[in-house]
Amino acid sequence: DEASQRGWERLGRDPQGNANYRMYRHSCGHSQRVARVNLAWGQVKCAACGGAWNSSPSFIYLLKVEMKSRGIHVLKLGFSKTPVKRMKHQLGLPRSAQVNLVRVLPMASGHVARAQEAALHAILRRRLPDAVVPPEVYAGILNVASEVYEAFAFDLIMRHLDRIEAAHPPT
Repeated sequence: DEASQRGWERLGRDPQGNANYRMYRHSCGHSQRVARVNLAWGQVKCAACGGAWNSSPSFIYLLKVEMKSRGIHVLKLGFSKTPVKRMKHQLGLPRSAQVNLVRVLPMASGHVARAQEAALHAILRRRLPDAVVPPEVYAGILNVASEVYEAFAFDLIMRHLDRIEAAHPPT
């Protein structure tokens, strides 16, 4: 009843096995995973027709960030509708930082980009926990609290980005 009141139809359990999610079909015909609590509160937009960030084309990006004066050489992995704007204006990087936008993967939607990026972060935390940089290390350089990795994770990240790109070719 909750789903139908909001223009959705419940299809079944989450294919990833998370009890907090379900599969739903929107009235436009698009199917997607939705957190049960978000549907209950009406805080869900269709990734196909919703007109929000999650339905617009987006990108997964990888940045190399160096601040030689502080001995910092890290990787920032994220997603954004506008990676260059994210890099130049939203991350709060000081002018003295050397920043290189290493890779940008186009994704069909913010929904897809966020899901793929989140899955990659989970893989990195599980497989390479020593590569996760604590926020206090980059405080004052990047205004984020996570998703920053040691430079030695570069090859593993690139391999996973290759896999994501193969599974989600540009349209």
